[in-house]
Amino acid sequence: MTFLKRRFLLALPLVLSACESDEDIARKEGLADELIKSSTVSCDLQSEPPQTEHYTARLKSVLMDTMSKTLDFIIENDITVCLDQRLGSQSLGFFDYKADALFYPETKTLTLSDNGDYADFHSDNLLSEFKRQYGDGELASINQLQMGYTYSRSRGKGRKTVHNWEDNAESKGAIENNPYLLTPPLK
Repeated sequence: MTFLKRRFLLALPLVLSACESDEDIARKEGLADELIKSSTVSCDLQSEPPQTEHYTARLKSVLMDTMSKTLDFIIENDITVCLDQRLGSQSLGFFDYKADALFYPETKTLTLSDNGDYADFHSDNLLSEFKRQYGDGELASINQLQMGYTYSRSRGKGRKTVHNWEDNAESKGAIENNPYLLTPPLK
C-alpha cells in the first residue's frame, strides 16, 4: 500500500466523523429553535429596544453551523446560550487571550462573542470544543467560570487556528481586567 493511500485510509474516520447524517441535519433546525427560545426568554439582548428578530437571526446562524450532537449536549444539560456583546470590548494585557466565550456553571449559561451585527466567526467551533472537553461527564464537576478562546499558532509551513476552553477563568487577564464579565448577561 502506498504512503498516500495509507494516509487517506487513516484520515477517513476523522473526515467521516465530522459529517452529519441526513437525520441529524433534518433535526438541527428544531434543536436550534429550542435553544433560541430559551435564549430570548433568559438572556439580555443588549439592545434598546430589544431587537429579538435580529438577535434570533444571529444566534440561529451560529447554531445552524454547529453539529447536531453538540446542540443535543447543550439541550440535555439545560444550558442557555446567550450572545454577549460585552465580550467584544475587553481590556487586555499584552499576553492575555481575549475571552470569546464564557460558561457560568452556577446559572448554566454559555455566552458567545457578538458585536450586535454578527456573532463571532469561531462561535460554532467553540461550542463543539466545549462539548468535546466537557461531554464525558466532566460538565458536572465544573464549579468555576470557564473561558473559551481562539488563537493561531504556527504549524509546519502554515498556521492553525486553535479553539480552547480553560478552567478558573477568574484568574485570566480577560476576566481580571473586565470584572463585569463575572456575571452572565441574563435578564
